[in-house]
Formats: sequence, C-alpha cells, structure tokens
Amino acid sequence: MAGKRGNGEGSIYRQGEVWRAVLDLGWLDGRRKRKYLSGKSRGEVLAKLRAAQAQLEAGTLPAGPAPTVERWMTEWLDGISTRVAPSTLAHYRRISTYYIVPALGRKRLDALRPTDFTALTKRLHEKGLSLRTMQVAHQVLGMALRQAVRQGVISSNAADRVNAPAPRKEPLNVVTPSEARTLLASAQGTRYGTLWTLALTSGMREGELLALRWRDVDLDAGIVHVREGKTRSARRAIPLTEAARQSLAGIAYDRKPEDLVFTTQSGTALSARNVLRAWHAFSERVLGRRLSFHALRHSAATLMLGQGVGLRTVSDVLGHANIRITSDTYVEVLDNLKVEAARQMDDLFNS
Repeated sequence: MAGKRGNGEGSIYRQGEVWRAVLDLGWLDGRRKRKYLSGKSRGEVLAKLRAAQAQLEAGTLPAGPAPTVERWMTEWLDGISTRVAPSTLAHYRRISTYYIVPALGRKRLDALRPTDFTALTKRLHEKGLSLRTMQVAHQVLGMALRQAVRQGVISSNAADRVNAPAPRKEPLNVVTPSEARTLLASAQGTRYGTLWTLALTSGMREGELLALRWRDVDLDAGIVHVREGKTRSARRAIPLTEAARQSLAGIAYDRKPEDLVFTTQSGTALSARNVLRAWHAFSERVLGRRLSFHALRHSAATLMLGQGVGLRTVSDVLGHANIRITSDTYVEVLDNLKVEAARQMDDLFNS
C-alpha cells in the first residue's frame, strides 16, 4: 500500500518492501522526464530526493544514464588532447588502455564505488606493476571522474572517497659507473643502441625521447632541444655527451628535419611497449638484472651528482618543475655525497 506524501517531499511511495520517489525533471524534446529513486526506508529515499532536488536546482543533476568507464575515458582523453603535451596524452592513453579499462571499463561511472579502486590496485599489484604505475592509474581515473562531475555527467567522484596507493620510499635501482660504461659499450651498433645511450647520458624521459625529431637535434652545437612539456622547465636544451653525439651522428644519414629520431625499421613511431620489452631484454643480457626504463633517467641523475654536478644543474637537465623534486628524489645520493664531503674535508685538514 502506498504511503502518504509529506509537504514538500515530492512523490514518495512504498512498493512492497521498497520505498520509491519520483522527481519531475520537466519537459525535454517534447517528452516528460522523471528521475526514479529507491531506498530501504522512507527516510533514506527522502534524503535522496532532497539531494536530487538540490542538484536539479543547481544544474548539476545528471541528465541521463551515466556512460561506462571505457566510453568516458575515450571522451575525456579526446577532450584534453589539445590541452596537454602529446607525450602526456600518449602516457594517459596507455594507462587507460592497459590498466583502467581492462579492470573497470564495463562499469557505469555512477556505479563506481571506493571498493572498485581497491580492486584496481589489487589487480595491478598482482600483475607485478610498480607502485608508481598504480598511483598514476588512480590519478588518471580521478582526473577523468572530476571532469565528469564538472560536466554534470555524474554527481560525485568516487575517487574523492578513497586514498591512492600510499607512496613508500624505495631504494633507487640505478647503474654504477662501471655498469654505465658496460651498457654504453654493449649498446654500440645495436638496434636501439642510440636510444639507450641518449637516455642514460641525458636523463630524458621516455616520452621525450620517443617524440624527439631531427629538427630538435643540433649535432654541431651538441645540443638536444626538448620542445614539448607541461611546464616551462620541461621545455629545455640539454647538452650532449660526446658518446651521445657520436651515436646520433651515426644514424643521422638521409633524415629530414621533421622525421622522428627513433623509429621502427619502416620509419613509423616506436611503440613504448616494444621499447620497454627490448630494454628489459638488453639490461638482463648485459647486466644480469631487469631495470625499468625510468632507471636510465635515475641513473643519469645519480651519475651526474656523483661526478660533482650541482643539484640545480641536475634539476635543470632533468626538467624538474623545481629543485625540491630533485632533492627529494635523490636524497639518499645527496646524503652519501655529504659523507664524502666530510671525508674530503678531513683529507684537507690532515694534509
């Protein structure tokens, strides 16, 4: 039997063991639109009705069924394509394609719950992915959901109710000076040798390397220009080591300025996934252990610091937004350098 409606509550009634409410949304395209709500008690459905009425008045009530995660990720990525660097967009697409969509793609945005984020983290952890990858997956999905809220596609962001995987300080997996020399020697004449050499000697990001074009390379001046980036510091000029300059010169024949520096044998853009697979195989063969591609960037930084290059200079070469990022990332290296500085002071005073 239907229950009575209270003043100002809208249409609330009971149907069996479930309480229901109907919110009139007005006329749209010649048809009367209504939103239906349900709850286990009259109080619960009344609260939902009042929240929906407030959203309707504020213009934030979703107009129709929410899209799936897969569909929305595609729409969101297309929407930001002109506002972020191509390398950033490509990175976000990889995160969505390989990690977010396989886990949550079929769920509707309005059905996402904090437990879904927990399940996503567990899935990525079981696949052996790094903590950083798990954090970025949460970050990218959270950004997409925030945009959905701003556009009125959903009323709330489930990501705001869950903590991203907590960062933990892990030792940097980098190469020693001796290993660096071994890598450079072994890279000569190999399919990706110039890519490995430039990555290790410049500290450039993977996306920056794969987006590099010959117009960005000045072999005479010995400089590589990174022209894309989210911040001014990311867009920078990096001096080449002689090893990198010679390696680049060795593959510079018959190249046009607009050509990518690193390509497939048919001249098309390299797949980041294939590059990573090749790097894993190379590092395991040469060093006997698998290194992440990002380890090349960390190695470049630690090698520079170990050679006495100043922190500000290292930060500029890496393209960090500020020097604090550099000092926080390489705090263990800097602590070791402080110990070495004390030893050198002892040598000075005791000589």
